[in-house]
Amino acid sequence: MIAEEFYYSQYPSSSINKGTTILYILKTIKKSSTYFIKALNNHKTIGALNEDKLTQILVEQITALLFDDGTSISVQTQHNDIFFGSKGIPDFYFSNIEKGQITEPLFIIESKRLPAPLPKTR
Repeated sequence: MIAEEFYYSQYPSSSINKGTTILYILKTIKKSSTYFIKALNNHKTIGALNEDKLTQILVEQITALLFDDGTSISVQTQHNDIFFGSKGIPDFYFSNIEKGQITEPLFIIESKRLPAPLPKTR
C-alpha cells in the first residue's frame, strides 16, 4: 500500500489535500533549508557538529514548520522499523501522529553530510 493511500484511508480529515502528502513533505524539507542554514550560522562551533547533530538541527527546523502548518504529521529521528523488520536505522522519518496509535512511516530519509569533513578518519 502506498503511504498516500494508507494516510488518507486512516485520516480523511487531514488539512493536506488528498494525494499530496509526499509532495507536502518534500516541500517542507525544501522550505526548512533556509531555517536550517540560519540556525547553523547562529551556532558558534559549526565545525564540531557531526552528521547526527546536523540531522537533529534539521529535524528541529522541520518540526517548527509542521507545527506552524497545524498538521498531524510529525518528523522524528532514528527510525527503527517495527512493521517490516528492515535492517538499518535511517536518520529521520515522517509519520502521522494520533493518540493510542502506532503508525507506519509516511516517508523515511537517510541523510549524509557532503562533503565529509576532513580529515576523513574512516
